[in-house]
Amino acid sequence: MNKQASTKIKLDKIIYVKTTKNKYSICFLSLLLITILIISIFIGASNLSFYETLNTLVNPLLQWKYNTISPQSNHAIIFHLRIPRSLLVILTGIILSASGTTFQAIFKNPLADPYLLGVGTGAGTGAIIGLTIYPAALIFANINAAFFAFIGGIISVFLTYFLSNYSKNNNHLSLILAGVAVSSLFGAITTLLLITQNPDIKPLLSWLLGGFSLSSWENFNIVLFFGLPSLIVIFAMSHKINLLNLDSSLIKNLGVNESNSIKLLIILSTLSTSVAVSQTGIIGFIGLVAPHISRMAWGNNTKYLLYQSSLVGASILLSSDILAKTILSPIEIPVGLITAFLGFPFFVNLLRKESERSWTIQ
Repeated sequence: MNKQASTKIKLDKIIYVKTTKNKYSICFLSLLLITILIISIFIGASNLSFYETLNTLVNPLLQWKYNTISPQSNHAIIFHLRIPRSLLVILTGIILSASGTTFQAIFKNPLADPYLLGVGTGAGTGAIIGLTIYPAALIFANINAAFFAFIGGIISVFLTYFLSNYSKNNNHLSLILAGVAVSSLFGAITTLLLITQNPDIKPLLSWLLGGFSLSSWENFNIVLFFGLPSLIVIFAMSHKINLLNLDSSLIKNLGVNESNSIKLLIILSTLSTSVAVSQTGIIGFIGLVAPHISRMAWGNNTKYLLYQSSLVGASILLSSDILAKTILSPIEIPVGLITAFLGFPFFVNLLRKESERSWTIQ
């Protein structure tokens, strides 16, 4: 009874549930995301007016009654460029945010993100290799990039685990340090691949900075087909992710295999993140910022936090994509640059708070 009581106190201390506020927040964030989605469909590089865009959107619904016809070019812009692009942005934001939330729980560190174990650079290197092997089919993203990106992400994670075993302590810190080393290695390999190619491969440099300029239904379908199943399992494991915030001894008393749970969550996050990277490039800060904003606003309960951070991350990334399309129009800049500019001051402030907390403890 004493052990159960202490465990209950520990759970209540770490996971504080604000049921009503959490439900309202999810509804609000969902409406916010839908609003930003509608705005993103109406904004793009093509000079379509508000009326032309609206007419193109409602035309399929009214055509049977009023026999209305919208220009084929407008239909292609809206339904084959803007809509799949916006949906891909949303799905990517959800994947990065959910993976970031998972990694922060696993490592009990608010500075953790989906690229912590070298997944981003490993997947990026794999995607570059996949695209350079098939130069005749050098497009923004395809199934080859997705396959090689996943292989690169998995290799980076296994290499990180292998290197971390050299540490006598074999703890989370050694795993993080190994991830930094692996990221540096794959980053160097990627740079080498880029500088040894002919000038026609320069668009890959822009791709590495993260962007959605050439997004299509193919890109969205690849991320949906290969990334969504992992995402569903992560959400289904929200209770176990909650328990990972506890001390290892308490987790063991609750009958949860901490090691196996962590390994499974890392594999699932690696798969979904690698697929997203293969289609969008490396987009930083979303997986770090979104979970932290949600945690500060609504608490640590992963049952809600996964949804909240996913919606926050998708909204931030979609807003960043709108800026990327319009801020220097007609030139479009990589969305990864926007998220870096937005995330840098937040990251510095977070580091300052963490250092002050450590100083106080000392």
